[in-house]
Amino acid sequence: MAGGTLTGRLIRECFKELLDDGEPHSLRDIHAYVNCQARSKGITDEIRISAVNNAIYQEAHKIGSSYKNVYHGYYQKDGDAANVLLKFISSPGVGTGPEAGPGAPDARQEFDWQAVLRKAVELQELLEHGFTSDKPIPDMSLAEIRQYRIIAEKALQAMESVTENLAGLMTLMDEHENTITRSQTMSM
Repeated sequence: MAGGTLTGRLIRECFKELLDDGEPHSLRDIHAYVNCQARSKGITDEIRISAVNNAIYQEAHKIGSSYKNVYHGYYQKDGDAANVLLKFISSPGVGTGPEAGPGAPDARQEFDWQAVLRKAVELQELLEHGFTSDKPIPDMSLAEIRQYRIIAEKALQAMESVTENLAGLMTLMDEHENTITRSQTMSM
């Protein structure tokens, strides 16, 4: 889909619409919902999960935003932040790691992939901002500017690939966690 602004607007609109129910939703579910809505509007190209993650991240980190990242790859509309988090971590299949509270399974030294993804998105945004300058270094020749733009484009593509792959990795981990949770629930 051409036009990042239009894509971002559609993603944010779908994100808010889906999260209006007050329940937590995974990045994977949000991505599926966005693409479903895009198809219903006649958009045939798949919207990448990295684009969905970038738009969600920006929305959730605006000052005063009522949308929060409540757990690894999950977002929720925030009523009362403490109650939202408490409700979410006490739901089935959620709440491993130190933030889960007493009685939750102990995930020793759990690596925070969500933090890594946030940093990748931040770096991608910084690179995009930095590479938009017509003359990044004063007195660059036209040949140097062309070379700069080629390298900048390759760097942005590589960073987008990293962000997309990290989002895919988190989706895979979420699916695995859900499978384990279902297995544990069924064996009870």
